[in-house]
Amino acid sequence: MASHPSRANALSLALSLLSLSPPPHSHTPYHSEFTTPGLEKSYTLIGPQWDDIKRVSHEGKAGDVVILFDRNDKFLGVGLLSEKNGRIRVRVLSLKRVKVDQEWLTTRGIRAAQKRHFLFPNPGRTNAYRVVNGENDGLGGFVCDKYNDTLVIKLYSASWFRYLESMVDGLSSSIPGTNRVVLLLSRGLQGLSVEERNGYENAQTLRG
Repeated sequence: MASHPSRANALSLALSLLSLSPPPHSHTPYHSEFTTPGLEKSYTLIGPQWDDIKRVSHEGKAGDVVILFDRNDKFLGVGLLSEKNGRIRVRVLSLKRVKVDQEWLTTRGIRAAQKRHFLFPNPGRTNAYRVVNGENDGLGGFVCDKYNDTLVIKLYSASWFRYLESMVDGLSSSIPGTNRVVLLLSRGLQGLSVEERNGYENAQTLRG
């Protein structure tokens, strides 16, 4: 029996908005590890578009914006440095020449939140869902879930500490009925010093 057109269209829209899978021939960097000379460690990035990575623009602190270059010193992408001893050194954000700053990152988070709220506008029927899904939303290492009136943010990269306040403000204002925001840290981040965590703690209540 043939599928009803409206149902097929709704399913297609839902999959697109949730970013459950990349489109054909997508260059979305789901794995942002890489191997390159000149850094303290070696990293392996999965995906054919990353075979020719040579270097990053500079070393620095977690959260610094860096540019990836290929073996011919041509632009490949833009990302955020993560913690130096972490398994993933750079979280790739874009394959385009964009100006990445606090406003740019927060806007991307807000757009992800608005997509999910569009799918689940009635809290009486669905009051728990993923608001931001890390790499699938172009925000590697940053995850946010909604549970009733609470947003739970989980970080997997120290890249996000310096942008966290702005992200919290943007996401909480984008999801109606948000009264509380809680922060969870990955095991790796919990092992960092207080200074490296910018003073943040696991299971810390950020709002409410």
